[in-house]
Amino acid sequence: MVHLREEDFDKKEIEYLFNRFGCRLFNCHENGLDKLYKKFPQYRKNILLELNYDNKIENKHEPYDVGGFCIDLAHLEAAKERSSVEYDYVLKHLKNTKFKANHLNGYSKKRKCDLHFIKDLRSFDFLKDLPQEVFSNVIGMEMENTIKKQLEFKKHIVNMLNKKFGL
Repeated sequence: MVHLREEDFDKKEIEYLFNRFGCRLFNCHENGLDKLYKKFPQYRKNILLELNYDNKIENKHEPYDVGGFCIDLAHLEAAKERSSVEYDYVLKHLKNTKFKANHLNGYSKKRKCDLHFIKDLRSFDFLKDLPQEVFSNVIGMEMENTIKKQLEFKKHIVNMLNKKFGL
């Protein structure tokens, strides 16, 4: 999965990632979805909508017009805790929208926001309370920690999710 930036991503780049590396999932934030929808019609089914938690939905195209959702789990938690419109939007659209991927980073309960640099394993505790239907088979970690640290986090997260899903 690759994150698309609508302002400077071009056709050559997406084709290179698609053909050279077999990348089939490209996520983008809602403020870029409509532009990418127009810009890459042949890749629409590969583009996933990622929402933030600023209490506004900026995309005109629905997630089912493209490949579906990339649900950022910490963004979803922040939207829920802040009573932002994104939380209800995701839950409403889960019924009629494919969704293929998640972003995963930490969450600060105190500040009600996502964390990209994780200091404490408790930053992942919010995952225990999210509804099972918001998890996909593809989870991309979105963290600024070292790879070594991310691998430690991954082990912890896998154990936590295995318990959650009864595996």
